[in-house]
Amino acid sequence: MNFLDWLLPQHCYLCAKPSPSVVCLDCVKALPYQQVACPRCGRATRHPRLCTHCRREPPLFKHTHAVLRYLAPVDQLIHAAKYRHDFSVLAVLAEIMQQHFEQHPPQLPEVLMPVPLYPVRQWGRGYNQSHILAQKLAQHLNLPLDYRSCCRVKNTEQQARLRSREARHANVYEAFAYFPPYPAWQHVALIDDVFSTGSTLNEITRVLLAGGVKRVDIWCCARR
Repeated sequence: MNFLDWLLPQHCYLCAKPSPSVVCLDCVKALPYQQVACPRCGRATRHPRLCTHCRREPPLFKHTHAVLRYLAPVDQLIHAAKYRHDFSVLAVLAEIMQQHFEQHPPQLPEVLMPVPLYPVRQWGRGYNQSHILAQKLAQHLNLPLDYRSCCRVKNTEQQARLRSREARHANVYEAFAYFPPYPAWQHVALIDDVFSTGSTLNEITRVLLAGGVKRVDIWCCARR
C-alpha cells in the first residue's frame, strides 16, 4: 500500500466497507448473475430452452449471452457507469464480463461491435459505455473491434422513456446504418450494457444482416 492509499483508503461502492477494489469481492459474488435463460434472447427462464416469445416471434439475432440480471444493485452500478462518468465502476463491469466468458466460453465471433450512440449524444456524455466494454473484451479475447462500420444516423428518443414495444420499435427503425468493410464480416457479436426489450439490438441486427452479415449474437452486461 502506498502513501496515497493509506491517506485515501478505497471503499466498496456498494457496501462501503474498506476494499482494494471499487466493488469488493463479496459484493461481486453476491450480484444477481443470470443462471438459466432463453438461449435466443437471454430472458430468465426456468429451463434453458426457447422462451414463449422467441418461439412465437424469434428475434433476428441468433444467441444472447447476458452476464447479470438487471436487478439491484446491478442497476445502481450501470447507472453510475453510464450517467455519472464512473469509469472505475465501468471497469469492474467489464472485468465481470471477462470472467464470465472465461468460465462460460461462447462461440467466438469474427469481430466485436459496440452498440453505437448518436454522435451528439456521445459528445455530450463524453464516451460510449458499450464501446468501452467492447474494447476491454476485444483485448481480453484477442478479437478485432469494429466501431466504425455501424453508426447511429438518427438522434432517437431514449428507449427507456417509451412504454410500449411498438413505440420502441418505431423509435429505432432505420436509426442505424452499416457500411460493410472488405472483406465483409460474417459473424458479429454486438456488445451492449443493458438488454431491455431488444428493439435496438434487433434493428441493428436487421441492418447488419441486410449488409451481408450471416450471424449476429448479443453479448450484454445485464438483461432486464
